[in-house]
Amino acid sequence: MPIQEYLLPRLNTPQFENSDLLIRVFISRTEEIFLVLHRLEYIEESEADAILIHSRTINPSDLPRERRSEQVYVWMCHEEPGKCGKGDRSLPSNYFNTSMTNIRDTIGYNYGYGEIVKTNNETVLNRISDEKWSRIMSKKSDLGIAIISNCHTDSKREVYIERLSKIVKFTLRGSCYSDVELCPKSRKDSWDCVTKLFESYYFYFAFENTVCRDYVTEKFFHRLLSNIVPVVLRRQILNGIAPSDSFIAADDFESPEELAAHLLKVSSDPQLYRKYFKWRDSYAVGNFHSIEGNGVCALCRDLHAKKVRSYSDYNARQRYSRNLCESDVGWKLLNNRKLK
Repeated sequence: MPIQEYLLPRLNTPQFENSDLLIRVFISRTEEIFLVLHRLEYIEESEADAILIHSRTINPSDLPRERRSEQVYVWMCHEEPGKCGKGDRSLPSNYFNTSMTNIRDTIGYNYGYGEIVKTNNETVLNRISDEKWSRIMSKKSDLGIAIISNCHTDSKREVYIERLSKIVKFTLRGSCYSDVELCPKSRKDSWDCVTKLFESYYFYFAFENTVCRDYVTEKFFHRLLSNIVPVVLRRQILNGIAPSDSFIAADDFESPEELAAHLLKVSSDPQLYRKYFKWRDSYAVGNFHSIEGNGVCALCRDLHAKKVRSYSDYNARQRYSRNLCESDVGWKLLNNRKLK
């Protein structure tokens, strides 16, 4: 589960030393993660200050039997809105006090796939020296790559990719195009493999399955660390999340032909291509570099200060609904239809 990967490493935070706060991450009766700030152990539901309930997999019959009035119930979803909340529709709309989702605001808590923060800390900045740039460029030979395993998406990314592939040559991989496994499943081996895999490419098509507010997955954040420029469907989705010059957006162009021409132009001009890495001089990428961007740490902080973003009339499903998304973006871009 990605929950363990993203949440546990961030709990070693000095400001919570000697704290007795208890949080329970509740996925189902058979799969749970129990969090105590500096150790991992079992806790009873009645002991928890907050219970995070994984909305995508929860069964109402699995939910805690008793609830203290001061306990905070958090509706948690790490996926796009369409995949969350189906298992809790029989619950009262105000069953939860707050939420932890991809939405980045001060009402609920953010639980996304990554964080890009402005900093002058040289230990986390990944600047590119002239020498390193020469090594990067010496390995570039292929225009771009798309890895797609979901062949029929709400965003209709596959429609745009298909048209673009007829205009300009780039690599298509994933189960929609090939049965060949690109990298082993072992995490260490896989990361080394991924790094080498992208070395020769100028661009990575980071088109999401769905186009929703603040829904930006690892396919974008990881590529920013791979010396490759991501290409996304909609610029608007990255507003406030990533520097505007760190990626290319398909909706900035009138047609896939114009996008293709731009990609060819940039890939043939090393100085122009390098401009898409200038942001590294002042921004760092990671799995939540700042405590503000990490929903679990922010929740711990607020519980400790007794200032939890908790509401008596909170409707998590209504707040994190399909209204945050736009369908058929790929098709709309091809047919010059107006976007939201």
